This record gives sequence, structure tokens and C-alpha cells, in this order.
Amino acid sequence: MFSYRAQGLLAIGIGAISLAACGTPDLATNLRPDGPPDVLAVMVQVDETSPNGGVPDEYATYCKTDDDLVPTVVGLPDQSVDFVCSTVDAPADHSKQVPEVTNADPMAWLARVMFDELLDPDIETLVGPGGGACADTDDACEGHITSTLPFTLKCGSPAVDIAYDGYYVPNGNNISWPVGPNLTVFPLDYDAIPTGTECSLSLNDNVVDKDGIAVPTDERGPWTFKTDVLKITATSPKKTAAGGTPPAVALTFKPSLTFNAKIDLTSIAAGTEITLHDDTADADVAFTIDYKLSAGGSPIPNIVSIIPGAPLTDAHTYSLTITATSTISDLAGGTLTQGDDLVLQFTGKA
Repeated sequence: MFSYRAQGLLAIGIGAISLAACGTPDLATNLRPDGPPDVLAVMVQVDETSPNGGVPDEYATYCKTDDDLVPTVVGLPDQSVDFVCSTVDAPADHSKQVPEVTNADPMAWLARVMFDELLDPDIETLVGPGGGACADTDDACEGHITSTLPFTLKCGSPAVDIAYDGYYVPNGNNISWPVGPNLTVFPLDYDAIPTGTECSLSLNDNVVDKDGIAVPTDERGPWTFKTDVLKITATSPKKTAAGGTPPAVALTFKPSLTFNAKIDLTSIAAGTEITLHDDTADADVAFTIDYKLSAGGSPIPNIVSIIPGAPLTDAHTYSLTITATSTISDLAGGTLTQGDDLVLQFTGKA
């Protein structure tokens, strides 16, 4: 039994992994085997989750017009429904077709080009579980496109070539279930691409179907999209609602800020980008800044901890401010986009 990979979006954060999928897919993927392989859609993974919050979401940065085979309504494993290449009857928060994706996930984006027929499988190299050739007896194999290079991927201004890997899925995708095979690409080094950067993707001459027919030249791109701007996605404590009571925290509490990209700690100056004030005593509080540590003690580079120089004082209220003029940046130099000061309040409690 030969095992095709059914790789999905969740694999990207920890490297490409694979799941066995034996036998004929439930949905035909060789939709239009006659003629050249047509590009139906180009999907980009964004920093949102699907409507029910189950899986990383994708938006269509390109949909072929006047083609009945473009993916329209698709069901997701979390029981939600997406209107991918159709805005007809689509709830506003479910429509995934946009003029250009502008919020590609800075730490995990991928782009997926969907076709109307099967491609020549030699477009990727299959690697067995032990790192050698993929055998028919293997339960699962990894696919790589670093040796075939079917894409031209450029990012930045001026645009530069980006090193990438990816894989070919002949039977759709095990996360978002489109009908039709697809080629997926993702950068080898996310940290080298600043947040808020425009990228372009195009197909090279070696993308052909099983008859050796190449993708038409007017369907090879380039397709453009942007990585999302640097922003704070979560805080601890949460921002107190207007008129609300600041949360009580332990005297050893360390506030934290979660970003959508890995942060350059040298870009954060205590007292400039971030301030900590004891409102009760009307005094500034000294603190240091570092990455938050995981339960296993490893730094989490997209979460910044604010570490007071001494324990908090019981019953004192504190204000942590991230200034509107902050120049906090990611590892590649993308800077925080923030219109106003962000103020987080909390009260020490013994």
C-alpha cells in the first residue's frame, strides 16, 4: 500500500509532517484532465482561525474568474463553512475571497496554489521516515520541493528571492478540504521577512501535468500578498474595560505581551517604549524585559515579559503603558503599528 501525504496547515509551525491517506480520495481531484493544468485559486494562511476557531485560516488572494471548478463553499473539520471563491450568499465573516491578502501570518504563513488536474508527481521529492527514499511499504513520507523549485518567491522592497520548501498534495488538503490538487510553499526562514512586507509568488516552467503539459503562461502569476503588520495579539493582564476594576494579581506577577512575530528585545527600551508606574504611590517602577519562558524553561520569542525589579506592593494599583510612539520591532525590522497608548492596569494582592 503506497501512502500519500495529506499534509495540512498545522504542520508548518513545527516543520512539515505527514499523515497517511491510503486509497482513492472521496472527491475526484483530477477534475479536468484534458488540456493544460489551470490554476483555480491561490490561498494564503493568515493570522486568524476558522469561524469556529478550530484551524488556521486561509484567504484567497486569487480566484480564477468564470470557471465552474473554482472552490466555492467548503466545509472544514471544525464543522464551520467557508465561502472561499464566492461572495454570493456569504456571511461577511465567512467570505475568504479578497482583492489581496494583507494579513499573512508572519510566523507561519504558507501559500497554496490549487489546480484543476493532477500534476507530474516528480515536482516534489518524497523522503521516507528514516530520511531515505520513500518506499511503498512506508506508512508516511514527507514531500519537499527544495530540489525542484517550482516557484519564484520574492519579498520586500526591493524584492529579493526567498528560500523556500513545500510539498505537493494530489488529493486536496486535510485541513481545509479543497477539491483539486495543490502545490504548497512556505519560507525556510520566517524571521528574515519583516512584518508588513509584500511578497509575490509565481510558477516556473517545470510545473506540468501528468502528460507533460505546462501551466499556461498567463496563469503563472505573479500573485501578491502581504505579511501582517507587527501587532500585539494578547496581553496579561487583559485591558480593563472603561470604568472597570483592574484585576488583582500576585505580588510576584510579571505582565506579558504576546506579538504576532518574534521580537527583537534590543528594540525595547524600558521607560520609552514601555513604562510601568505605581499609581498608588505615584512613582515609576524599575523593570527589565525578557522573553517569557515556557513550562519547560525555553524562551518564547514572540512573548515579552515585563519583570519588576522588586515584588509588587499589596493593594497598590499599577499601570503598564506601551506608548503610541513605540518602535518595538520584530527580528527582521518590522515595527509595531499602534495608534494610541495601550494601558494595562492591575492591583497587587498578597
